[in-house]
Amino acid sequence: FGELPALHAAGWMDDSTLLNLAAVRGKHMAHAGDTGTDSGSMLAVQAPLTDIETWIKDRFSDLVLANQNSPDQGVLSGPTPAIDQAVTWCRKNKIRCVKLPVAAAFHSRLVADAAAPFHEFVADQPIAPTKVPVLSNTTGTLYDTDPDTVKSLLGHQLMHPVCFKQNIETMRDKNVQFFMEIGPKTVLTGLTKKILASDPVTVIGLDGSSGKKSGLTDLAHALCHLAAKGFAVDLTPWEDPVPSLALKRMRIKLSGANPKPMGEKTLPRPLNHSEPRTGCCACKTDVSSLPRSSQTMKQQHRPESTPADQQGPVMHPLSSSSPAPEQESNTDAPARYGANTGQAMHLVHKGLEAMQALQAQTARAHEKFLDTQARATQTLAAMMSHTREFVDGISPVPDTSPVMPRPADVPAPQPAAPLPEQPPLREKMNTTAVPRHTHSDPPVTAAPSPARASAKIQSVLFDIVSRLTGFPEEMLEPDMDIESDLGVDSIKKVEIISELEKQLPDTRGLTTENIGTSRTLADICRAISSSGSETSDAQS
Repeated sequence: FGELPALHAAGWMDDSTLLNLAAVRGKHMAHAGDTGTDSGSMLAVQAPLTDIETWIKDRFSDLVLANQNSPDQGVLSGPTPAIDQAVTWCRKNKIRCVKLPVAAAFHSRLVADAAAPFHEFVADQPIAPTKVPVLSNTTGTLYDTDPDTVKSLLGHQLMHPVCFKQNIETMRDKNVQFFMEIGPKTVLTGLTKKILASDPVTVIGLDGSSGKKSGLTDLAHALCHLAAKGFAVDLTPWEDPVPSLALKRMRIKLSGANPKPMGEKTLPRPLNHSEPRTGCCACKTDVSSLPRSSQTMKQQHRPESTPADQQGPVMHPLSSSSPAPEQESNTDAPARYGANTGQAMHLVHKGLEAMQALQAQTARAHEKFLDTQARATQTLAAMMSHTREFVDGISPVPDTSPVMPRPADVPAPQPAAPLPEQPPLREKMNTTAVPRHTHSDPPVTAAPSPARASAKIQSVLFDIVSRLTGFPEEMLEPDMDIESDLGVDSIKKVEIISELEKQLPDTRGLTTENIGTSRTLADICRAISSSGSETSDAQS
């Protein structure tokens, strides 16, 4: 069936054609087992393909090699009596085989009645080859690009053997170095590893945990494996895209305090500094009313006067009616600044005097405190001196307590008389009945049946070995050799032990050294059972 999805993935057919072919193929395969006659059976044999072909030629001519799964595994297909004879012969010669639960002997001439109508249906379906090559399970090579040849080969695929081993080898010859199994479990992954055991290739399964873990986890591992091998993996669809954040812009509303009138186009006329000021400060301020310090500063900063200047008046008081010139009003600014500076210095001087007075007051308080402490010390010393003199002047009081008499002498102890002879302990026990307390032992829980525990261990072991080696669980038997038959190396042994410890926590006595001496699956089961029994004995 895998050829149909392969042709669809390569673009050789559309979705509707794939669904129609899959439905019709399944319907005819189901009818192949309802003919009322012997539709045949299938048998999986664990042996080299060359030996299987020899047995078919020499002993089982009615059977065909329907599936070439790996170099040491094949599937026989044919009539049910011939399959039963092959089962008896294989078990007699200690060859592992498993009869498959199928409805008919597929990929043989016994299903020709089902292949004929399917071939007719395929001939009417639109199939157009593309540049992507597709391998055929019937020939083990690439499909031809002729549509009629493709339809004929695909229509008769039900009654022809499956050359899976040749397909894998053809891909290796085409320089394919990476294989990924798409589907449930990892059976084909294990078969591919056996076919290409000596080739430097990578083989992984999409369902790496065989359903034990989440499908998303297995998919993530597979994608990471592809990326690590250098394949272009686009991981952006794995999560929702991050929304783009809009840039935040700050807007500040400006308010003009003195907006310009809309109708005014010309600026106001500038002030004429040549005109005399009519301000209140220049007109109403009298020079005689200024502080003395400001007048002194004026005299200090005034340049030396010429003789002509000395003859004229030095200062004229300003009246409220006569405007002051601009030059004289400008000379008033340094006077005001000098007055402010004098006042500031006066305030600083007052502050320093206050701080000095505070420090002097603190010093006087400290001196008073020290004087008080000295006087208190002198007073305490005088009080202690008077107390000592008072104590020394008191006469001692005579002792008037009664004298205790001397105790009488105690006579010396005399030896004790011998005790009478006691009767024997046995007789005393016979005469006196001692009550006996019976202790009931706690009920012992019956251990599980060894046969049931062994069956459980074997089931768990077969599941682990099938999952790690790729062998179908139906083909595993207790007497299979873990190295020569299953191909389990030292690394695979460690993985088996790890899985056993997870599913059977009581088997802590099983180590790599112990399993190294176990040759078959039955030996491992016995080692696990013995370690479990030892653990139970130790706990009891």
